[in-house]
Amino acid sequence: MFNTTRRLIRMAIVGTAAYYLYKEKPEEVKAVMDKVLPESVKKEIRKTKDQYESLQELKAAASDMTEGMAKLAGEATETLLKSLQNKEVEEQMAEIQKLRKQQKEHPEEFVPDTFTPREVELLMSELPEDRMGWSIRLMLRTGIDMYELLALTPWNIQTDGSMIRVSNQVKTRNGEPVVVPVKSDRNRIIPVPPDVRIYAKRLRKTDSEYIWQSRDSDLPIKPSSFTSQFKEHIGEVPQVRIFGPKVAVNTYEAEKEEK
Repeated sequence: MFNTTRRLIRMAIVGTAAYYLYKEKPEEVKAVMDKVLPESVKKEIRKTKDQYESLQELKAAASDMTEGMAKLAGEATETLLKSLQNKEVEEQMAEIQKLRKQQKEHPEEFVPDTFTPREVELLMSELPEDRMGWSIRLMLRTGIDMYELLALTPWNIQTDGSMIRVSNQVKTRNGEPVVVPVKSDRNRIIPVPPDVRIYAKRLRKTDSEYIWQSRDSDLPIKPSSFTSQFKEHIGEVPQVRIFGPKVAVNTYEAEKEEK
């Protein structure tokens, strides 16, 4: 039995080698094979050829299956991600609606972010003496908001710093700032308290068209850039919580109601 097995192995090896040689020079090899090879070897060659072609077909089918499965997996993953994103958005919207309903039903429980009197005192005395430091002080004392402030030109500020005329504001369109007129009820003259008029005068001293002009264009800087600098400056004052620019308006309004 052992000898038979070795003989079959040799025949398979010879048959395989002959088949690959046959692929390279089919006509020449076929003529030789037909003359010299015994029928048993020819049979092994045919058998090996059939096995090889079956293997190639199997490999092609497996490749197609792999690509199909990868595509299906990708589609399933994308569908799952979209489902999760939609679910997250739905949950966020539901939470916002819930908060709005609670705020409407119990407005006394929803107090906007404001600085405490102590924080205001620290900011007025400890903020850096620069354009942002002057602007924050002015915002706290006049209630002018970021969008109105960014649209101010030197000519909107009285030469002695006693008044500010608000007629425009900055909006963001396609990621870029644009200056647009304010609504009629926001077009106003803001009186500047004596203790912060010096900061209004300092902001007025510029050769640029806007007191907060961008370095790269003739437009004001982006609100997002102003917000980043605002928070950075607030963070430099110890014992003061960090909020966005809206906190200045909220604080001014809260102080005005207390008076």
